[in-house]
Amino acid sequence: MDHVQLIGDYGYLSKQLRWICWQGFPSKYIPNNFCMKNVIAMELKHSNLQLVWKQPQELQVLERLKFLNLSHSKYLIETPDFSTLPSLEWLILKDCSSLCKVHPSIGDLCNLLLLNLKNCTNLRSLPRELYKSKSLRTLILSGCFEIDILEEDIGQMKSFITLITNY
Repeated sequence: MDHVQLIGDYGYLSKQLRWICWQGFPSKYIPNNFCMKNVIAMELKHSNLQLVWKQPQELQVLERLKFLNLSHSKYLIETPDFSTLPSLEWLILKDCSSLCKVHPSIGDLCNLLLLNLKNCTNLRSLPRELYKSKSLRTLILSGCFEIDILEEDIGQMKSFITLITNY
């Protein structure tokens, strides 16, 4: 559903959705009544999201979500609290030029394999909690010119294989 503007209650969408591909998602956040409990992959590239969810405490835990791509969401300012996404494996935030904060709960993701932050030009640092990840294999930071120091704790990452930067 590329660049579609839905009017009305998102609660009427199928509760059996597995893959959501909605380029140009028009809202500033995903409504809480958008049932996503069976979603495995979500692609909201070129969205107008500023926050992924406005009130995460009311959101159901998305136990099945493994793939989240918010690339080119130029208004996104911070990532969500990842405690609601326990199965996440791939997080792609490429070219989110307003992104300035990655939530510390990212370090609690036990299955995260790839984190792509390429060209997140306002991102100044990564949360220390990320460095305790036991699963992260690939971290892409090229074009993140505001990040000038990676903590020495990066050496503690057990599964870490690939780091792509401009350094």
